Amino acid sequence: MHRFVVAGFLSCAVMLAAKAETPQLLCLDSKNTLEETQCLNKELDKANKVLAEYLATAQAQINKQNSGKPQIAATQEAWLKYRQAHCGDVYTYEEAGTYRYRADLECEIEATRSRTHEIWSAYMRTFGTSLPLLPEP
Repeated sequence: MHRFVVAGFLSCAVMLAAKAETPQLLCLDSKNTLEETQCLNKELDKANKVLAEYLATAQAQINKQNSGKPQIAATQEAWLKYRQAHCGDVYTYEEAGTYRYRADLECEIEATRSRTHEIWSAYMRTFGTSLPLLPEP
C-alpha cells in the first residue's frame, strides 16, 4: 500500500512540474501581426507590473528585516540587461520572418514571469505556518 501512495505522489509531482514548464499560449485570436504584437505588448506590460509589485514588496520586507541590505535594484538592473540581450538574440535568430516579433515578446514575457517567481521564492516565500506576503506567481 505504501508503494502505491508514493507512486501516486510522484506521478502527481511530475504532472505538476510538467504543467509549470508549459508556456501559456497568448494572443492566439489575433488576426494579423500588428494585432498579435499589440496583444503581446499588453501581456508584457501586465507581467512587468506584477514584477514591479513583487520587487517593491520584497524590498520593503528586506528594509524591515535587514536594514535595507541587499538592494534589489542593482540585481534588477543587471537582470533587465540580461533579458534584453537574451531576447534580442531570440529576435535575431528568428529575423527571417514576422515570427520574430512573437518570439521576442514571448521571450520577454516568460523571462519576466520567471523573474517574478525568483523574487517571490528568494524573498517572500515562507516556511511553517505564516502566509507569504504575496501569493506564488
